[in-house]
Amino acid sequence: MVANSNENVARLVQEYLKRSPGEAKEVRVVAEDVRLGDSADEWWWVPVLFNQDPYKRYFFYELFSDIEEQLEEKEHLNVLLIPRG
Repeated sequence: MVANSNENVARLVQEYLKRSPGEAKEVRVVAEDVRLGDSADEWWWVPVLFNQDPYKRYFFYELFSDIEEQLEEKEHLNVLLIPRG
């Protein structure tokens, strides 16, 4: 199932972040800026903000990659999490 709206994609990504360990719960999806990057490939661009400056950014990049893979496998949804700030 491919989510068909910005709101659905934002909600789903936020749910996966909340299920993640530790400080990932402090990451927030910028729902109003979620957009379909390339309609031919159905890739969603999902900007995220850190509520505080993360101590070890590599943890978040690994986590974002894991979430992207889970969304592709379980939800058939192609997303790219884009850190802001």
